[in-house]
Amino acid sequence: MSFNNILKNLPEKSGIYKMLDNKKSVIYVGKASNLKKRVSSYFTKSYQSIKTNRLVDNIKSIETIITKNEEEALILENNLIKKFKYPLNKIAIEKNNLIVEKKKINKIILKSNDKIEIVHFIGGG
Repeated sequence: MSFNNILKNLPEKSGIYKMLDNKKSVIYVGKASNLKKRVSSYFTKSYQSIKTNRLVDNIKSIETIITKNEEEALILENNLIKKFKYPLNKIAIEKNNLIVEKKKINKIILKSNDKIEIVHFIGGG
């Protein structure tokens, strides 16, 4: 399947992407500081892992959610993975924790309509 039209129209903004199979089930969720570059990389690079080859072979459609910044995308991705336990995201939870610790983010608060939706504390002060 050719994804050229989808890739061409992806925004160059931070957010998450969901890769869906032929049953419209999400098989993978990822985050990106630039959705266009990150999602396009799956289809333009030579794949080095069996996991990535398997993923790309099973993608039938792609959905995105734009976030305000990379940190918000990280939290959204992490929450979706924990809630829905997508089959190809098992390693992502560990990977995200390492990234967050590396950035030394202590607290992230996401607000919507003047209500705090998520308060996520990571590490110590």
